[in-house]
Amino acid sequence: MTSAYKNAAGRDAIQRWCRTRLAIAESCTSQWDIPTSLGHTRIVELLPPRPSVSPATVVVVPGTNMNSATYLPLLSGLAAAHHRVLGVDVPGQPGLSTGQRPHGRDRFARYGQWLDDVLTHTTSEPVIVLGHSLGAAIALSSTSPAVAGRLLISPGGLTRLRVPPQVLATTLAWMAVPTPARSYALLRHLTAPTTSVNSSLISWMTLVAECCHTTLAPPPLTTISTAPPTLVASGDQDVFLPLRRVGPAVRTRLHTDVRVLRDAGHLATHDQPRQIARLLAELTDAVWADTDIPRD
Repeated sequence: MTSAYKNAAGRDAIQRWCRTRLAIAESCTSQWDIPTSLGHTRIVELLPPRPSVSPATVVVVPGTNMNSATYLPLLSGLAAAHHRVLGVDVPGQPGLSTGQRPHGRDRFARYGQWLDDVLTHTTSEPVIVLGHSLGAAIALSSTSPAVAGRLLISPGGLTRLRVPPQVLATTLAWMAVPTPARSYALLRHLTAPTTSVNSSLISWMTLVAECCHTTLAPPPLTTISTAPPTLVASGDQDVFLPLRRVGPAVRTRLHTDVRVLRDAGHLATHDQPRQIARLLAELTDAVWADTDIPRD
């Protein structure tokens, strides 16, 4: 196990940023820690306006360098669409869970077991797992019978990410000397050209580069779970996973087609949360139509 943080001061700065964001979020109803095989994990809960009509609990697993505090716009939108939402901070990524990350060839098997642990501790009913990028690779590694369906956004773990030279140069500059301008330049690559860069992410990514050891993209997984119904979507402006690259991988490994998120980059969770909410509604309707799971 290695730490996500360069030092204790960096860990404290990251966690202070996250706590501040969550404290001012009106939609965040509660949060708590649970024990897992990878260490303590922070759960953030957002409840719908009318809990009795919630079609499903949605567990959101973030991508690299992200967490529930940075995903608040998406989490809030899903809760407003009448879902009970549980955001989970991934161990070893900057956030409020343990900073220790697994490494080695079995790290995604361990991440899959971690997600199984999370579901065991947080719900007694079937759930939909929404995974973005790294989070999608983790969702693909889970074998929990509690997963009734999966929505994978810009999924890692199916094919190698493409890193254009300009994006690589921007990333290295951001890591070497973090500044808001360099964070903006990196986020500009990850965001659709028609979408403004989220201002809170600029401060966040600057803090991440100052305080954290970032991780590489997930490699193609050797083993994936194909049992739950799965809907996959990717942005039409994704520089890391262009549709021509991710589409064949999804068809080969998951036997389905990729849905296109219009005007969305790799950070589709920030670019197009409403499109993602519509896909989630479609998936939950399909899952519950094929089962006898009660909606209420």
